[in-house]
Amino acid sequence: MATVPSMRAEEKRWAEESDVRTLAEAEKIKGDKTRFNAAAKRAKIMADAVMKEANAVKKVAEKKISGAPAGAKAAPKRKAAPKRSMAKTTKGKRGGGARKGMRKKK
Repeated sequence: MATVPSMRAEEKRWAEESDVRTLAEAEKIKGDKTRFNAAAKRAKIMADAVMKEANAVKKVAEKKISGAPAGAKAAPKRKAAPKRSMAKTTKGKRGGGARKGMRKKK
């Protein structure tokens, strides 16, 4: 009976083969001066893009938690609404008007 390799052993073998292919491709690139120089130029462009994004993230991290941009004026505080007296809201009676049994009879 043939033994079936475990999934872990199979994954390990695949990773090793992939690494061999990657290293072989790197050797080809190192031997081709034009291709190597193009890769180095592209690496600089990619590094600049990553640095630009990192700087943007850094700016966000340095902002205050309030969310206001640095140097921005704070919004003026609003005054609280004046308290309404009982006379204006319930005509001087608690509970909002005449109660049952206390209404004027017709």
